Amino acid sequence: FFYLLALLTRVIFVKKFKYVRIISWLLMISIVVAMLVASFNGPIAERKDIQKQWALNTIEPEIRRYVYFHNRLPDSLDSLEFKESSVVDANAAKSAIKNNLVSYSKLDSKIINNNSLESHEYQLCTTYDKDAFHKLPSNSVKSSKDTIKSIYSAGYHCYDLKA
Repeated sequence: FFYLLALLTRVIFVKKFKYVRIISWLLMISIVVAMLVASFNGPIAERKDIQKQWALNTIEPEIRRYVYFHNRLPDSLDSLEFKESSVVDANAAKSAIKNNLVSYSKLDSKIINNNSLESHEYQLCTTYDKDAFHKLPSNSVKSSKDTIKSIYSAGYHCYDLKA
């Protein structure tokens, strides 16, 4: 549409305006630049969100593994070793932890069945840049018990989990 408008302006008003050619070129360049910026913004944000999702799904079982061997929650995500994870998963999780893309906090530890079993509750949080699949109700913080969802809306999300 804009290309045709610029072309028509150039053809019709060539003799009346000396700078129509320059203006039409500048208009076309600015439109192309705007479209390039818009086309890269979506996929980059989506890729970052996939990295965060991948990291969360790698960190969660690693916390359960840590609790199994140490009978307590880790003090921080830096305590996790990622021995059972693939190299790719471990690197994605370590990168997310190092770049503060994922936050962790201990919530509660409960003794169940006369000191025989402990339930450790914790929270993993991240901020998604873009909606995934479809839009959820818009609250500032979302929480889901015991599972990390792959359908989320953009914004800050916390997952209440148990180990």
